[in-house]
Amino acid sequence: MANFIVSYTLKGLNRDHAEMDKHIAALGKAFVVARLFETTWYIAGPTSCELLKNYLRSKLRKTDPVGVFEPIRASWANLPIDDAAFKACFENQPVAA
Repeated sequence: MANFIVSYTLKGLNRDHAEMDKHIAALGKAFVVARLFETTWYIAGPTSCELLKNYLRSKLRKTDPVGVFEPIRASWANLPIDDAAFKACFENQPVAA
């Protein structure tokens, strides 16, 4: 399972994050997803940066920027995600269900 940090911006007025949240959740049970910041997500799953970017772009407007990054190391503080589970992802340890 690969780790990804995804960030995007919804340009324009009256944009609703709920629709994008649904698309990210629709990745399915093979993926682990957690919102880190308003439009920044941690996603882990059986995919690549390119495929994940293409999926997200299909849900965004053409002018909305999106970045998908595959980190191999990370450091953080006070993220709204289970710290031990997130740390395990970067240490290639199985995450307890």
